[in-house]
Amino acid sequence: MNKLNTLNFLNITGAFHFPICFANLNQLLSVNLINCNLKEIPKAIIGLKNLRDLNIQGNNITEVPAEIGEIKSLEILRIDFNSNLILPQNIINKNKLRVDFITYNKIDTEKAKKLLIKFGKSRKQYRNDDEIYFWVVDEQLNKDN
Repeated sequence: MNKLNTLNFLNITGAFHFPICFANLNQLLSVNLINCNLKEIPKAIIGLKNLRDLNIQGNNITEVPAEIGEIKSLEILRIDFNSNLILPQNIINKNKLRVDFITYNKIDTEKAKKLLIKFGKSRKQYRNDDEIYFWVVDEQLNKDN
């Protein structure tokens, strides 16, 4: 498994355990833990020094550990927005990190929008299918527009 570059766990209905030994997968660039009944980001993720893309949507995560913001290679973080979501300052301030807030209703979309304004970040809506909205925290948007 040392050459594995993408890891997908989708729609886990029971208890889910992300093994700590996965932190040793040095070639892992993308991890998708979508709808896995997670309440927190697995500790092994912090050890993935080459991780570029982390998708943890569809879970009940309310806090992103500061160590996630210290992963230098991380470019994209996808997470469900909720009113209690805690993002550490190093993620908010990190250049070249795109954070996609996924919202499931218009009230949360407005709250996510206000949070982005509070952070002074650009907002760009990627998709709107009347159910899921993608909002982006991305310094690059300010430079590109």
